[in-house]
Amino acid sequence: MRYDDWDVILFPKDSHVPIQEFKTACYVSPEEYGRQLPTLTCYINSLPTSTPFRISVHSWATLSKASPLIESRRKTNQKVVYTVQVIVDGARVFRGFFDITSRWPQEIAHEKRSLTTNDYPTSQQKPYLEFPPFHHRTLMQSSWDARDPNGRIRITLSEQLITKSTSPGEADVGATNDIVCFSFQHAPKGTTIKHMPFISIY
Repeated sequence: MRYDDWDVILFPKDSHVPIQEFKTACYVSPEEYGRQLPTLTCYINSLPTSTPFRISVHSWATLSKASPLIESRRKTNQKVVYTVQVIVDGARVFRGFFDITSRWPQEIAHEKRSLTTNDYPTSQQKPYLEFPPFHHRTLMQSSWDARDPNGRIRITLSEQLITKSTSPGEADVGATNDIVCFSFQHAPKGTTIKHMPFISIY
């Protein structure tokens, strides 16, 4: 899915062919403090539960720069980074910083549940991102909410102010400006979503 200069694509772990997307739409979800977050949604074919997958995050901007909103909050000892969070079936499995001058695309294939420290010993292989189960109650729901995390793969992108700490591996986190949320709702092939009967997954 693409929003403005940002692209987020899902792949099976060992495949170079992206998972096909259906019925992409954009919604505006209310946030704290009266702000509104664009939420881009689509449907994708299910993979077997716990199948490893990876995420490609790409910016098409020729020169990335911070928004006026986050710049207005930045102190002299702070810098702006991008924060990417991955929420699978309601659980955050990845949270990481990327410098605003990073080269794109950036690939996310393993869990990283904290920002600045290693979650696992260096001798231990990091767990792969795993595909969530399909919740059959989705077929019977009478309404649909773009913000619902259950059974979905959600990738949120934000601008973040951080202050470098004198302690290695630590950073003080400041103000945040959420940019967009990408939400992937999966369903098995041949499924028709009851409350949206014009959507069938083939």
